[in-house]
Amino acid sequence: MLIVGDNLRDLCIQHAVVSNLDSYDITSLTLRLNIRVTSINTEAVVDYGKPLKQSWINEFDIPEEGIELKRNVGLLGCSEEVIQMPIGYFGLVQTKGSLARLFVSATCNDGQIDSGFCGRVTFELLNLGHLKVRIPRLAPVAQLFILRTSTKNVPPYAGRYMNAEKPTVYKPKLS
Repeated sequence: MLIVGDNLRDLCIQHAVVSNLDSYDITSLTLRLNIRVTSINTEAVVDYGKPLKQSWINEFDIPEEGIELKRNVGLLGCSEEVIQMPIGYFGLVQTKGSLARLFVSATCNDGQIDSGFCGRVTFELLNLGHLKVRIPRLAPVAQLFILRTSTKNVPPYAGRYMNAEKPTVYKPKLS
């Protein structure tokens, strides 16, 4: 069941789901682009399952005029808002429609927030269109929909992206 309206507002207040209640909208929570982004060297060849080399990763603050996404270029960003997903709830992140209509995606099919997760949400910002798009600092780029799970007996999230404070790069599970 999708949580909306007063139920969504009450859930946010009762469980401090979002660090800024101004994010509340009647059907979702608006997530804004934090001022810190990460790019990865586009010349690098990444072997899936192996770690990225630290020298390939470039973290920087978004300039005052915003960040320009060129065609077919992707960056990692994160939400300004810190999310604390209560046990028994699950979140789905979608690109804001206005940004999507410029053919920019905030998620690459990795838009879920597991029960028990706490931290900033990483965005995989990708320009799929033919235009360069400038995104201002703290622009609303995504929305978080919250659903109730069918059981509360699922262990809370305790993965490698817990307590994220900045965009989290690819971290293979080392076995």
